[in-house]
Amino acid sequence: MQHVSHSQSNDTDFIYDPRTQPFDDPGLRGRCELTTFSAEAKDQAASLLSAYGEDKSNIPVFGEGNCQYWVVGATMMLERARLLKPGEGDFWRDMINHSSDDIERSCIRTNRKWTPGAGLSIVGEPDARFFDAKASAAKPIGKLEHNATFQARMQSLLAILEYLGT
Repeated sequence: MQHVSHSQSNDTDFIYDPRTQPFDDPGLRGRCELTTFSAEAKDQAASLLSAYGEDKSNIPVFGEGNCQYWVVGATMMLERARLLKPGEGDFWRDMINHSSDDIERSCIRTNRKWTPGAGLSIVGEPDARFFDAKASAAKPIGKLEHNATFQARMQSLLAILEYLGT
């Protein structure tokens, strides 16, 4: 089974937003499965998704979309290739900016297969910790706000912006 859950721009440009925002990961709540591919269809879908992902015109531009738009575009592309049933693209387009609870209810209401997640909700400030399956606790990597190298780089970039008058 293939999962399309998030897209990411491979731009070298980035946007630094110093605001502290709460992080609430909806990915842990569950997933709505679109289909189960045969081996042949899986290979075709993988090829189509690779080509779709390599096309820079499909990557959302900051301020004009997000990863949800990429998923909708990819879903519509798979629908046009007849790898997904008609209406999937429209369904997911209608889900843009909805909460994970809304998406769960819509999937169940429309007889799509909903697979519950771990039921966990991670709330707090994002950081670079991760869990190793062999370890009993998170390995601390360090938050960017406490990373001296990162802070020095940001100060350098801010100085350049001030110099340029932006």
